[in-house]
Formats: sequence, C-alpha cells, structure tokens
Amino acid sequence: MVENVIKKFAPQMSEYLDSKPVYAPYLMQHNEPGCDFPSFSTDEHGFRKTYDKKNKWITLQRFNQLKTQEKAALIGNSTAFGVGATSDISSLTSLLCRKTDLFWFNFSGRTFQSTQEMFAYLLFSSLDEKHVVILSGINNFDLSYRWFNQKGIYLPPFYCQNEFDRRFQVFTKLKNIKDNFRKYFLLSKLFKKNRKDNFFSDKIKNSFYSQTNIKQLLSIESINRSLLTLKRDLTVIKNKSNNLYYLIQPIAEWLNKELSKEEKTIFQYLKNRRGKNWELISSFLKHHEFNYRNSIKHICSELEIKCFDLNELDELKNDNWIFLDRYHLSDLGQMIISDYINSIIMCP
Repeated sequence: MVENVIKKFAPQMSEYLDSKPVYAPYLMQHNEPGCDFPSFSTDEHGFRKTYDKKNKWITLQRFNQLKTQEKAALIGNSTAFGVGATSDISSLTSLLCRKTDLFWFNFSGRTFQSTQEMFAYLLFSSLDEKHVVILSGINNFDLSYRWFNQKGIYLPPFYCQNEFDRRFQVFTKLKNIKDNFRKYFLLSKLFKKNRKDNFFSDKIKNSFYSQTNIKQLLSIESINRSLLTLKRDLTVIKNKSNNLYYLIQPIAEWLNKELSKEEKTIFQYLKNRRGKNWELISSFLKHHEFNYRNSIKHICSELEIKCFDLNELDELKNDNWIFLDRYHLSDLGQMIISDYINSIIMCP
C-alpha cells in the first residue's frame, strides 16, 4: 500500500503498485497483462498501450504488420514504461506518436535490466523499425550490488522474488512436518495459485541471492559485471538496428536538480522509510555514478551507438516537479523526455 504522502502528491502511483509482476518465459518477470487502470493499461502480452494521433490503440500485431509508415521502438525499464504518467496518453510513446511522424511501440518492462530489455525487444518485435531508442541504466547499476556473487559472470535478472520466497518458506516448513495431512494441506496451498510459476528451486536461490555483508557487495567488481552485461546486450540489439540510441535515464540525485516542494516532501519521506543500509548504498552509488555513466558512453562509442546522458539536460534541473520518486517521472517529466527524443531523432 502506498503511504499517504505519496497518495497526496501522486495518487496514480497506487495503481502502478497495485499491478504485480508475473512470470514470463525468457523474461523471468514481466508487467501484468490485461491491466486497465485510469493511469495505465497493458495488452495481453503485458506491454503498455500506446495511442496514435487519432487516439487509436497501437496493438503489437498492428505495429509489427505496418508497412505504410515508418516505425520506432522504445526499450527500457519502468522509466521508459512510463511509471508515474497519469494516463497512457501522457506516456512517452503516445506523446512521441503525436510529436513525430513515426509509429511507436513501447517494449519496456518494469524492473527490467538490460538482458530483459533485449529479450523483450527481440522476442516480440518484427525488427524492422527505423529508430530504436533505449531509455535505461539504473537497474543494471542497482542489481550490481543487490545480487552480486562470484558464481556468475553476468548480471542476473529481476524475477518474481516474492512468489519464490513464499514457496521457499513452505518447502522449509515441509521438512519438519511428519503428518501427511498437514503436508498435503501446505502443498495444495502452495500450488493453488500461479501454477505457471513453479520453476523455482534451491539452486536458483543459492545462485541469485548472496548472504554476503552489504559492505562486501558494494564493490567496483560488481559494477564492472553490470557493465559487461550491458555491453553484451547492446551488441546484440545493435546487430538488429542501424539507428540505435541509448539514453542514460535521469536520476534525481545524479542531476543535482533544484527540488520542487513536492519533490522535497516525497524524497524526505522515502529517505525516512528506507532500511538501515540505505545511507551506505546511496553513498556508494553517488561516488561511482559519474564513472558509471562515462563507462556507458564509452561502451556506446565502441559499438557506434548514439548515446545521450539525460542527467546533463538543463530542462530537468530546475525547480519544476519532475520526479515522483528516485527515477519515475511526472507528466511534465514525460513531456520533457519525449521532446528530447524527438529532437535527437529529427537532428541526429
């Protein structure tokens, strides 16, 4: 449940949080399909609905089969998905349909890191778009310390963590129960809901979760791993698109913006409710963010991908209300980013 301070300033965030992630093959975790809230809706695949200049819904089939108009794809995480927008019409791709002569589709997913972004695009797109824009960056950075361990070369994806934890706890209880009836009751409760999610195992938990102290997780090695993952994924997408743009998403603390009164209140509330390790994590991220952004630019340069850092955009640094939390944008923020995307596509 969203706390009162968030409801007061951004009531639409309640609807975004009411939509829970679901398991999806290859993607591991995806947006809930068939959502129909006033602030946002999703299609049968879980992708956010985009509306063209005539307010007509651009279905995935319609988008992929279109031959009479040039197309563009938006790839990314929850920022690109448009979390924070008060309606589908106010989201990035719908705005871009109005600002450009291109047909847009939003392939973004909430909590996606770069590998999931890549799969969502490759699995669902016809791969014939004139322009492909990636708006992303923070989830690779965040995951670099959340699930770092020495077993993996690349970065593990987000997946249905809460659902897995629930099942793991039940299996733990079963080990200590001898009564067959009680075992049957627990198992029926376990598999009654979301049967398609029954793919988790102890091996996954041991591989993806680290019991290491948080101070040991915050390391340059973990960041390097996230960048290695990003380079691999961008290489694959680059091979499918000639006009590929990477936009490093704006982060409130990276911008050093002049906060609006709404942002001040929300950020103070969010700071107060974070766990005891947040100050340590925040300091680590702030210390490395400049080099991290430069590393992304270097990767894009090597791959001949046009890269733009939205944390350098002056329009985001004034005291207007841009952020609803650390990196989700208000309608004004959606408008500013869509204007910028339009400008770089029209004047490459």
